[in-house]
Amino acid sequence: MSIGLAQEQVTAGNVAMLAALAAVAVGALDATGFFGRRDEQVIRRLYTRDSLSPLVWNIAIAVGVYLGSSIAITLVLRFKDPELFNQALQQGFPPKILILLSCVVPAATLAGMLIGLRTIVPNGLKRLGLEGRPIAGAIPRAIGIIVAAIPLVMFVSSLTELLYQKLDWPHDAHDLLKSMSSTGSMLEKILAIFAAVVLAPVSEELLFRGHVQTAIRQWMIPRPVRVLEVVAVADPASSAPPPLPVEHPVLDYAMPRIHSLIPSLTAVLVTSLLFALVHPAWSRPAIFVLSVFLGTAYERRGNLWTPIFMHAMFNGVMTTFYLLLMQGNA
Repeated sequence: MSIGLAQEQVTAGNVAMLAALAAVAVGALDATGFFGRRDEQVIRRLYTRDSLSPLVWNIAIAVGVYLGSSIAITLVLRFKDPELFNQALQQGFPPKILILLSCVVPAATLAGMLIGLRTIVPNGLKRLGLEGRPIAGAIPRAIGIIVAAIPLVMFVSSLTELLYQKLDWPHDAHDLLKSMSSTGSMLEKILAIFAAVVLAPVSEELLFRGHVQTAIRQWMIPRPVRVLEVVAVADPASSAPPPLPVEHPVLDYAMPRIHSLIPSLTAVLVTSLLFALVHPAWSRPAIFVLSVFLGTAYERRGNLWTPIFMHAMFNGVMTTFYLLLMQGNA
């Protein structure tokens, strides 16, 4: 879950201002080399020859845990409070149930993935960039990227909102945001903020960037080519002439730079499309742009902590902005 805003009114002036800010921000990122060529060490770290099937199995486990925990909570609610369940079918879940789902389901999914990375995927945490990567160094890098990304994301969000206004298509804010503002319990507010700023970024980045994007990239890596290596070994203790060279088939895993870009670019775009599709329709264009930044940051360093911190900061900023907006309208 990435938090998006339901803006009340968007004008052409707002869009123009955001477009200017987005252009400056993207130019600053380009000047720092964010869109430039990666070094060979990063390429070797990302383009491994590890088996793909354990990663795919862990994705299946994550999806199963997500669906299973959601269904389990719904069934418990149905049998424990049928009246509330019927009301939810007609009017939607009340804030406390939405907050419960937003906490329990991502936590269960995260636990399932972490267990799988420890038991199914060899060196899983290190392979996805959670171990052996500097956490402290990811924080300032995440701050710099997300500060530059937010104007562009908001620009796309404003364009989408303007289109919705022109077509007279109404839409609400994110369900979790509405639950934050409508609940009267301080504990529920804290849990909702925790779900938005901690649980959702960690679980979603581990699934989408860590698992899905890694799996797509690895699936697209060119297969090794069988070549012939010429070997001639002479016996130093023998006075006989050295033997003739013998050809031995070996596998060549060398990959030109141009090929290293195609799997990464495809993985980022496909993962971003999938990530956008699991969000509300009105927020998908902006979420797709955000996801491209998250995926590119992961491809730059292979450090999953960077997109996790970026995602958390983005949700934190959007949540704060929404709560201030609701307080001002009250």
